[in-house]
Amino acid sequence: MSRAWKVLTVLSLVLNGVCLLYLYAISHPNPYSSQYYETEQVKLELRQLRNGLCELRASRTPQAGQGEKACAS
Repeated sequence: MSRAWKVLTVLSLVLNGVCLLYLYAISHPNPYSSQYYETEQVKLELRQLRNGLCELRASRTPQAGQGEKACAS
């Protein structure tokens, strides 16, 4: 019975280690993967589109200060 407990303990520790590595991999994306760069590129394009839309709204508003307030938010 003692040997069975040792085997179960070792297997449990190994499984816990694998789970921790998996959780770490999920929470820290690999900056060398192409998917990471594609995601960053999409974020940059979205930010540029938001800025462009904000500038367009600011240029079309009758009151100059009103559009700038919308861009700040």
